[in-house]
Amino acid sequence: MGGMGSAVGRRPRRKIRLGVLVLLTTLAISLASFSLVVAALSWVECRNLSRALQVWESNLQQGDTSTLIQNLGPDPLGEADSAGGTWSFLQGLLGSKGQRRKRREKRKAAGTKSRSPSAAHFKVTPMTEDGIYIVEKGGVIRHWSDHLSGKSPLLYNNRTGEFTVRKDGIYYIYSQVHCDDNTTAYLKLDVKVDNVVTFKCLQGLPPTPLYSQQLTVHSCQASGLVRLFKDSRITIHSIAGVRLKADTFTYFGLFKL
Repeated sequence: MGGMGSAVGRRPRRKIRLGVLVLLTTLAISLASFSLVVAALSWVECRNLSRALQVWESNLQQGDTSTLIQNLGPDPLGEADSAGGTWSFLQGLLGSKGQRRKRREKRKAAGTKSRSPSAAHFKVTPMTEDGIYIVEKGGVIRHWSDHLSGKSPLLYNNRTGEFTVRKDGIYYIYSQVHCDDNTTAYLKLDVKVDNVVTFKCLQGLPPTPLYSQQLTVHSCQASGLVRLFKDSRITIHSIAGVRLKADTFTYFGLFKL
């Protein structure tokens, strides 16, 4: 009798345990199903957000940011309660992108300006009405005038005839003197950097027959690459007293590489 009573007492306990297990299993399945639903909804919303961002970024690269924001409306992603914070974030994101784009454009414009050629081209101013420049005592050619617009890489001192370099760099220098004088047997051109002859030209002129009234016309040219430093000084020399054709025929110039 005692054994039957204990067996009967164990049956209700087994039923209770079984009921608890069934309840826990049901709760676990419900929680798993709920998690799957939440994950699916989150994935759909993230996908929609990703697509919206791609479209807005594409439009942003083609148009104005303020116009894009005005055309989107107050609730671009669906429910106002769930998307309000996201919309504020996106507005800030689009605004920051617009600012970065403007800064890039300004940097590009500044870079274009800085890449403008650093060059100078000078011509001699005639001393006489017929366009002649007579080389002065000492052979230094002076009275140069700049014929290029913009900031020159050189400072010119007309009193000394010196060109002062503004910035270090590799430069290509070129110069020419043009002579129509019968009083000299040769023509010379020296380009000096810091009083040292760097480029030169020496050309003999054939004698003009005594019976000929035609003037001897010759040019002497010198050019080449040279490393110049800030405050280096350049002077152009020829033969004192020689009559040079000025303006377009006698010139000096350089440009920075």
